[in-house]
Amino acid sequence: MKQVKRKPLIAPEGPDDHAEVSLADGTWRDDGWYQNLILENLDLSGQKADDVVLERSHLRKVNLAQGRFGHVRLSDLIFEDCNLEGLRLEGAILERVEFRGCRLLGFAAPAASFEDVLFDHCDARYARLLDVKAGTLEWHSTMLLEASFQSAELTNTVFYNCDLRKSDFRESTLVGTDFRGSRLESLVIHPKDLLGAVIAPEQAVDLISLLGVQVSLSK
Repeated sequence: MKQVKRKPLIAPEGPDDHAEVSLADGTWRDDGWYQNLILENLDLSGQKADDVVLERSHLRKVNLAQGRFGHVRLSDLIFEDCNLEGLRLEGAILERVEFRGCRLLGFAAPAASFEDVLFDHCDARYARLLDVKAGTLEWHSTMLLEASFQSAELTNTVFYNCDLRKSDFRESTLVGTDFRGSRLESLVIHPKDLLGAVIAPEQAVDLISLLGVQVSLSK
């Protein structure tokens, strides 16, 4: 696996003067600025808000399913065992964020920016990450069956021990993207898009059909 250096999360230092320190009524508000939150076992599903800033916080077993957040900025966060199914973060900026054991079926983050982000042991089947731009982005032991990374820039991305079967990488930039250790059967991709990607020798068998080559075991 390619070694990447993610920047560590910044620890809480105390809220800024104009930052919220709690979700007073359990509702995200437009232009809300939240810091140093420790949220656990909350149902915040189905909510919509724009231009939210959430930083230096830890969310554990929080339900944000089917939420819609536009131009949200997330930094120095841990999402642990959260339900983020169907969550949409359009045009989001994520910096130093970790998703641990989260349910992310159908998660969408079109045109988002990822910098120093980790997805670890998550279920992100059918995720939609079109047009994303990634700095340092790591996926570890994550289910990404039929996910879409169309037109994404993933030049410093690692997929380690992930299930990427039937995932869509058409028109993506994959120079230096490390796929070693992941399942790549039936990948949806153009041969030209694979230029510069890093794979293991045994994975070449899964991708050779893209070149129109038939492998025969007969003499």
